[in-house]
Amino acid sequence: MRGNIGRALEGTWARWLNVALGTWLLASELAWHHDQWPRANTWITGLVVLAFALWALWMPSMRWWNTLLGAWLVLASAVLHHASSATRWNNALVGVVILLVSLVPSRPLPDRREAHVESR
Repeated sequence: MRGNIGRALEGTWARWLNVALGTWLLASELAWHHDQWPRANTWITGLVVLAFALWALWMPSMRWWNTLLGAWLVLASAVLHHASSATRWNNALVGVVILLVSLVPSRPLPDRREAHVESR
């Protein structure tokens, strides 16, 4: 039984890391000054990364959206005017990590509803 649980959890660390990175983007938007467009880009991208990372826990193919969002964040870091270089570097580095982590394959988490029905 432990083997089945271990296989079911393979790669989920990557989804949880992207959840944390999406949350960090949301928090960093509040932590220091952003210009108008980078602010909107940071919080919207953070929110969408967070949503797709959570969705990918049960539907692993959704992780590919975070691949695109990570690439977008890196590109936007180069294109958008940022109030500080710290903001630019934060978004670029977080974008690279989101992109790389999204490439890690995973299995879907078990559906608790199915496990509940089987235990009856």
